[in-house]
Amino acid sequence: KLGDFNLGETSAEKMWSLFEEELEDALNNALTANRLRTLSVESGESDNDSRQLVTTTEAINLLFSVKAVFDSYIAECPGYKFGDRVQYPRAFGPYLLRWFGERDESQAAIITNAVKTDRETGFQQMSAYHRYSSSVVDVFLLS
Repeated sequence: KLGDFNLGETSAEKMWSLFEEELEDALNNALTANRLRTLSVESGESDNDSRQLVTTTEAINLLFSVKAVFDSYIAECPGYKFGDRVQYPRAFGPYLLRWFGERDESQAAIITNAVKTDRETGFQQMSAYHRYSSSVVDVFLLS
């Protein structure tokens, strides 16, 4: 039955599947290049350019952009309606894990500094429920 065929949706699905393949290849290549740069700097072979090809922040921003495009243009296509064909998040896995690790480290540093400030300024515990100043509590409310 030709009446149900939508050339626009079919084209969008095909272009998206090709985009997912290219995206995964590009992110894997960038991840490999990042590892090689890190190894060459650590071994002393190269110290002129230790920057990462794709930083974690750039990859996470790209993930959000790709998700926005998917949600806006592809999610309602018949082949993607149930989400079982969505492949792009897999390509971001290593970057997400690194981002979570970096976030944990930065959160720990912020909390440590807030507690240190409380100790240095002589914060007095008001009750059993107020053990720390608002600077420590704010870390959890703003995160």
